[in-house]
Amino acid sequence: MPATRGQITRDLGQLTREENVTKAPKLGQPLRNISTAQDTRLHQLVDELRATTGAKEKTRQGLGKSVQGALLSKLRAAKASAKKAYDFANEIGATEYTTVKPLTEFLSDPINDANVGTDIRARLKAYSRPDGTISLKHLEDIRQEMTAASDVRDKASHYAGRAVGVIDQIFEDAGSAAYKNARQGWKALKDEFDKQGRIKKLVTKKGYSSDRATALEDTLDHVIKSPAEDIAKIRKSLNETPAGRQAWKDIQGGVLEHLREKATGVRRIPGQTGVPQFNSSFLDSYNELKADGKIDELFAPKQRRMLDELAKAIEDVRTKPSGRIAGSDTVPRINAMIEDTFDKVLGMVPIVGKPMAIGRQMFKEAKEGRAQTKRAVTSPLESAAEQARKGKVPTLRDLDAQ
Repeated sequence: MPATRGQITRDLGQLTREENVTKAPKLGQPLRNISTAQDTRLHQLVDELRATTGAKEKTRQGLGKSVQGALLSKLRAAKASAKKAYDFANEIGATEYTTVKPLTEFLSDPINDANVGTDIRARLKAYSRPDGTISLKHLEDIRQEMTAASDVRDKASHYAGRAVGVIDQIFEDAGSAAYKNARQGWKALKDEFDKQGRIKKLVTKKGYSSDRATALEDTLDHVIKSPAEDIAKIRKSLNETPAGRQAWKDIQGGVLEHLREKATGVRRIPGQTGVPQFNSSFLDSYNELKADGKIDELFAPKQRRMLDELAKAIEDVRTKPSGRIAGSDTVPRINAMIEDTFDKVLGMVPIVGKPMAIGRQMFKEAKEGRAQTKRAVTSPLESAAEQARKGKVPTLRDLDAQ
């Protein structure tokens, strides 16, 4: 990437002179050309980094469809699998019987019996055979009723939860693996899509409406604004299916476009060649994501290194050292006047006296302006490299003096 002498050395005085020269229509053109080339290269670097992600979606709407579609598809598959497991368990459980003695003993305590929140004894009486045993399917029906009662946050829920624990032990003693597997599948589904709030908002509707809890175009912001820990959960969930892995790549590409949008602004003001200007606002958003640990969760190590290098390049060519000297608006106007009239002065018939002195001074100023431009666009790194080719090892002092 081309850079001016001031950008490379971070010298305050040199940067001020470059700022003054840049504003002159003719003298500043080489410096403006460097700025335009930098805009082009910075956009290229973002594009090259985006290519490493494998992202396909180019719009926020498309990204939302990719992410939410992948998660919804996974949710539907998980529900179908859990239902199939329960259907299989019920089919077996209808013909397998077990004792309910531990449960009746639990209910023999009047406090337990009075506070479980529902009449278990009536269910046991209706479902039990003459020998006192009950089918695993009917026991599962009672368990689900107790589970629902335990979800209500009141006094009865505590006792209902204890009853569920007794029933689970009965299943364990009966050696029934079918219901255990079915419940594990359902629990995993609930843990992933219901208990993880950030994922839940990507697969549910808003209240009782048909509107998505998270609009498609807001999906990227939903991910970026999530804590790093939740971003890791979203990544894990998506990377477990082919569609999800592509959706995660789309998120990575979307994050890079988000950072580019910060650099170009909403209006995307084009430069001289039509390339949108690339400013330092990229760094503000990038540093914020990095400080919160989100960049580490969003990108692989190699991509993070590339991002760090890009951020350093932007810092070099799109920021000024703190305490820099503000350029004067008068100097650029003088430079513009000199370069506009210099050729006319050279073409005038030689005269003597005060006009001739003014002409000499304008010639001197114009010559100095052109020298400043030449110096600004001459990289001290190139000079140092030339010295190295001649056998001299350049030092930091040499670089400063170039």
